Amino acid sequence: MTIRIPLEGTFNTRDLGGYPTSYGVSTVWRRFFRSDDVVFITEADIQLLQDIGVHKVIDLRASDELKERPNPLSEIDSFEYTNISLVENLSEYRGTPIEQVTAEYLPLLYRMILEKEQDALADALRAAIPETDKAVLFHCTAGKDRTGLMAMLLLGNAGVDDADIIANYEVTYTYISNNPYLKKYSHKIPVHLVQSARETMVDTIAFIKEQYSSYSSYLRHIGLSADETQTLREALLVQRL
Repeated sequence: MTIRIPLEGTFNTRDLGGYPTSYGVSTVWRRFFRSDDVVFITEADIQLLQDIGVHKVIDLRASDELKERPNPLSEIDSFEYTNISLVENLSEYRGTPIEQVTAEYLPLLYRMILEKEQDALADALRAAIPETDKAVLFHCTAGKDRTGLMAMLLLGNAGVDDADIIANYEVTYTYISNNPYLKKYSHKIPVHLVQSARETMVDTIAFIKEQYSSYSSYLRHIGLSADETQTLREALLVQRL
């Protein structure tokens, strides 16, 4: 289950609703949206986001990315904008020359984010706790790596089956492969860096389970309270009044 939101200026904006969970209900629609970069967003896109209830916008990009490609939603009063980088402490990995990036890079990067960026992840998840009648959009550049980890934690904490979490990750490449910005630099970027191979998410989920036993235990480990963890879960499970 993956529903892409047909924005003109993005290619990978999707609703996290519709997934069956271990709690006997499906994840609710129009509560959490994952996305790629919104730098090319149009006026019609902005209106659509407002129409579907998006209020909070969480930008997971680093300061250098933000400087190069400012977020247009940060200037619009109807959106509550927050920038929380998930890679500020990973300069040694971000500094790897693109041509030297191997197929093992992404699983390693994901583990490093989960281990070295725990404060930032906790802040991002707290920021994602929605108001009762509002929705949250979180994004990075391609909407694959940092955004993929956020989606994994939100869906996993809500009791979505691992197979569905993996499928949600896998479809990313289908959408971002249409992004002209990525196509422009495709000759410079190793294909395994932009693909969303299932093995990458399988490895990441296994790491969570082996080290922390469950998604909710990981959230508690990085500093979320029991109430915050439960509130995030209910936000994806409880239908709006």
